[in-house]
Amino acid sequence: MPQSMSKRRAGRVVAAAVAVVAAVTTPVAAHAVPAASSVAEKLRDDFNADGYADLAVAAPSATVGGEKGAGYVAVVYGSENGLNVTTRQVLSQSTAGVPGSPEADDAFGSALVTADLDRDG
Repeated sequence: MPQSMSKRRAGRVVAAAVAVVAAVTTPVAAHAVPAASSVAEKLRDDFNADGYADLAVAAPSATVGGEKGAGYVAVVYGSENGLNVTTRQVLSQSTAGVPGSPEADDAFGSALVTADLDRDG
């Protein structure tokens, strides 16, 4: 594959990962997270706005839909007792609302970033 094609694919993967984060960060209830009192709290990610830190984990070499290396992102939601693996959500290019489709060596999720894209806290 030509270098320029590889860069375009990487751009699509990053855009898709940002779209995944945006979809996951949409709050269920409209309420702001209380102001952080420490640097550690400022770095927390609470994707579902329940007041507990959540974790996004990349698996860019995972097989999705039979396509080796298609990749996915798993989000594990936090609780009062820490991370709760029973509430995890797996997002890939086969997830509704995520652009594209799984292809071999796509490496979806190879770059993750979190942000409050709609600036609602």
